[in-house]
Amino acid sequence: MKAFPFFLLLLAVLSLPGCFLKPHEETVHFDTANPLSLAPDIEWVAITEPYVGFHSMPDWSSAVSEYCRRGDVFQIEGKKLTETGKGQVWWYLFDAGWLPQSAVAVYSNRFKALTAASQLVK
Repeated sequence: MKAFPFFLLLLAVLSLPGCFLKPHEETVHFDTANPLSLAPDIEWVAITEPYVGFHSMPDWSSAVSEYCRRGDVFQIEGKKLTETGKGQVWWYLFDAGWLPQSAVAVYSNRFKALTAASQLVK
């Protein structure tokens, strides 16, 4: 019989602080600057070459319109598989033009590409 009051006292001591203590709220902050960062159907690249030119067409002989450097990150706008004398080459389209697969590393989201890019420029 003495165990019952002890059990009630123990139950009260353990449960009452939960009634008076405020829970610690954690907030998660999302970067909304680029809403497509985690879109499942959008791919991103990190530039792996020290210096590479954007071509106007998906072809090595086409004119170069702009340049980018190792560690830059871009969203892929399109891609095309082309035949060359040495085999097939994927070309990726960006706002500035086309880049070959040998100059980029493709990632499933922007954050992975940014993490890889930060390792490339070290």
